[in-house]
Amino acid sequence: MRTRKPRSQFGFTVVELMVSLCVGGIAISSLYAVGAASTRHFREQQRISTTQSSLRSAMNQIKRDFARAGYLATPNVAANGESCGVAPTAPVNDSSNALGRGKLAAISAFHKAVTKPTTLDPDNLNPGFAVVDDVILMGNYATSGEYMGVTISADEKTFTIPTSSQSFTRDFTNWYAAGGKAAGTCSDIALQAAFPKGRLVRVRNLADTNGFGQVQSATCSSGTASAQIELQTQVKNCNPTGGWISPINTIRYRVVAATGTEVSRVGDNRIAVLRRTEMDPADKDKILQVSESGVNRAVDDRAVLDYVVRFSVDFLTHPANQPRNVVLTAALETDVQDKPEFIRGAIIELAARTAEHEPDMDVTLNTARLPPFRVFKTQGAARTRSLRAELFLPNIAYEGY
Repeated sequence: MRTRKPRSQFGFTVVELMVSLCVGGIAISSLYAVGAASTRHFREQQRISTTQSSLRSAMNQIKRDFARAGYLATPNVAANGESCGVAPTAPVNDSSNALGRGKLAAISAFHKAVTKPTTLDPDNLNPGFAVVDDVILMGNYATSGEYMGVTISADEKTFTIPTSSQSFTRDFTNWYAAGGKAAGTCSDIALQAAFPKGRLVRVRNLADTNGFGQVQSATCSSGTASAQIELQTQVKNCNPTGGWISPINTIRYRVVAATGTEVSRVGDNRIAVLRRTEMDPADKDKILQVSESGVNRAVDDRAVLDYVVRFSVDFLTHPANQPRNVVLTAALETDVQDKPEFIRGAIIELAARTAEHEPDMDVTLNTARLPPFRVFKTQGAARTRSLRAELFLPNIAYEGY
């Protein structure tokens, strides 16, 4: 017969409980430490991934724009055989180095190491990221082609475009009835978006020389046979009848201080952004604006990359009177200003930092190629990522060949 133990002999001793609690605490602490480290690492990788994705998207935009420089425009209006009339933005010498001034050309203005925004690095903690360049491109960024069969009015200011060509039909047709217009008619909205007031146009005649002028107005005719583009100035001595017309955008890339909603929600206003802005071709220091219901707005002004820490541009040239197999050389600022038609390629370097300043970041890491970016004087830094691309500029190079 089994005997029951006294009640006092059931359960755990105090020592056993203390050992169990210690072991459990160690296990829970270890799990928490591993979980916290994993979460921190996941968030770091998420920030890096976001930066890399934004960087690639911005570089793709830049590559498309640089490759399109000179498209349906001109490598340099001052080059022999390019212009049949006097351009409204006549070529000027840019000896003053004033930003935004320059030629009517595919690479219209270029300046190395311009003054960086104070918000980029106000305490000068990152001298290695001080490269900030400035460039203005000109070409047709608004439409997919040019429009043929133009005729000019007696005052040499109004151009009539037949709507029957395939390119015009593709870009400016109301495919559905809208705004009081039947399907298949010319769309005023689409036409005015491509030819807003102030935008430059190129008129190419049958002799393959070009005239230039700024748009005053663009309207579809009351019927469906034609559209009219009125310019602010005359296009003289071009005889464009039967020729072509196309819009030309003046696109500036510049690193500027973030404003408004571009400033971080966490209160970090030390942010620079790379802005892509369409400028007035007659005064490249002014943003091109249109008036809608009495309110002026920029035609195109947007940030393509936040948290920029470097935007560097170098051009490769093919000097005049040199063999075709000459080694390309990096162009100086003055070379680009004087002879943009000899440019064959560009090297773009773009870098951005993560949005967060990490207090535990070791600023001595990766100092050779990708150093961290110190946002504040306190310990830590933000992580950086960069891209470098070498581009061929076909619309300038082909013209030169």
